Amino acid sequence: MKKFPLITGLALSLLACSSVFAAEKTLRIGIEAAYPPFASKTDKGEIVGFDYDIGNALCAQMKVKCVWVEGEFDGLIPSLKVKKIDMALSSMTINEDRKKSVDFTHKYYFTSSRLVMKEGAVVDDQYNSLKGKTVGVQRATTTDRYATEVFEPKGVNVKRYSNNEEIYMDLAAGRLDAIFADTIPLNDFLSMPRGKGYAFAGPELKDPKYVGEGAGIAVRKGNTELVSQLNAAIDGIRANGFRNSTSSPISTATDRSLPGLSHESPRCAADSLDFDGFRLRASTLVSTMIIPMTTMIEGRSARATEAISMAVGGIR
Repeated sequence: MKKFPLITGLALSLLACSSVFAAEKTLRIGIEAAYPPFASKTDKGEIVGFDYDIGNALCAQMKVKCVWVEGEFDGLIPSLKVKKIDMALSSMTINEDRKKSVDFTHKYYFTSSRLVMKEGAVVDDQYNSLKGKTVGVQRATTTDRYATEVFEPKGVNVKRYSNNEEIYMDLAAGRLDAIFADTIPLNDFLSMPRGKGYAFAGPELKDPKYVGEGAGIAVRKGNTELVSQLNAAIDGIRANGFRNSTSSPISTATDRSLPGLSHESPRCAADSLDFDGFRLRASTLVSTMIIPMTTMIEGRSARATEAISMAVGGIR
């Protein structure tokens, strides 16, 4: 019996199958699609936003297929643990508590957090003036933790929600005095008609104890191979730029400095931002993103405002 040709043929078949599997490899990406401008749904039910664009660009760089799995933010890490998803890309802050449960890639953007209240509201730096008021936060976020540890002991009534959209509705209905959240989605809220009559109030939260190291992609604990692949892909799209969901090309910038912006108006804007080697169009993005992007949500462009932070970290 000629075993050698048989074994050789079997090996070649396995190699061929392996190539097919490699070509068809997929990454199941968990995302909360209710967090504009990072991720939201159009009227047609399609996901759009910065996190979505980043994920697709990373998959293209890694030559794998993206499979998007929607879920609430506080369910993303549990979904990773039970292997329902391979990674969570949803503006998740890298912090010590989460590092106990999952591993993270390098950070890919930063923003501070802040209060939004009725225009004219004054809040002192220690938040003592919030006593007796009701503040809405998204459950299981770093702002939730801060509200628990800082606001509640000061006599602030903290209400927790599944997503920011629910908070905006309660604010409009008069059930909340303030929102405490990431400044980027809050800026998106302020730039829309429903944000009329509201403005940022009080100081920006930049304390590393709460804002962590930045927003990163979470993967299952111990999956160092995927972390390395994602970090390499992040470096690749930072170096080469990419096209977002609006097919707008993003170019790198030679000036690696971030220009200062006025903090006097909650709706001020600059023409463009240079940050970490990328040219960011302020008319279409509202953050100091480390990865370039120009994202449009249902035809609206997010604008640069004092939501822009001059540090590197993350808040959700």
